[in-house]
Amino acid sequence: VPGASNAAVVLAPAFELLSTFPDKRSNDIAQAKLLDRREAWSAETREQIAEYVAMNGEALAQAREGVKLPRCRYPVDLTYGMEAELPHLAKLKDLARAAGLRAVSADGKGSQADWSSDVRFILQLATTLDHEPTLLSQLVRLSLITTAVRTTERCLNSPPNGDPVCGLIEPFVRVVSTNGIRIGLIGERAVAIPVFRMSRAEAYRRDNRAGIESPETKPL
Repeated sequence: VPGASNAAVVLAPAFELLSTFPDKRSNDIAQAKLLDRREAWSAETREQIAEYVAMNGEALAQAREGVKLPRCRYPVDLTYGMEAELPHLAKLKDLARAAGLRAVSADGKGSQADWSSDVRFILQLATTLDHEPTLLSQLVRLSLITTAVRTTERCLNSPPNGDPVCGLIEPFVRVVSTNGIRIGLIGERAVAIPVFRMSRAEAYRRDNRAGIESPETKPL
């Protein structure tokens, strides 16, 4: 993907700007149940969420510029096969969480356009993984869509956001894909082929690098 068209090029600095609390509050803020429409927030929780959203405001602004680009190819070296590193997946989930919490934390104080734009942004993050050929990437894509759904449900249950979401119908329709898991499984199959071509010696060397005892070294 040419750099001028590649969303990943602009998203990379946004990933670096992401931050969280240095203490146990980081675990509290990472709970998926915060976006559940049935979850009541205490005053302390609201304060934590407001602080978390504020500290990630710059990252979200940078990422919004990235998702405007038409294509995406993250810098993943798939020649490492099953050991390929995919650090962007966790960062995408962090961005989606921050956007979802920002949308919900308005809790009726902002306009519908405010929170619905955050939902559209989360869906755009999901589309950056449309063609990534690993099963984990496709599962994270589905997780991002779920975050968008939960955010929408919660916002619609927070008056006066009532009149819904005409502007969100098209983004949700566009994000529907029936081939994501198929793409992921094809990628997993391609990644695993070299493993089945290994000689026994190569397999043992691989195990030793991973700290796994081979049958030749295990005591009787």
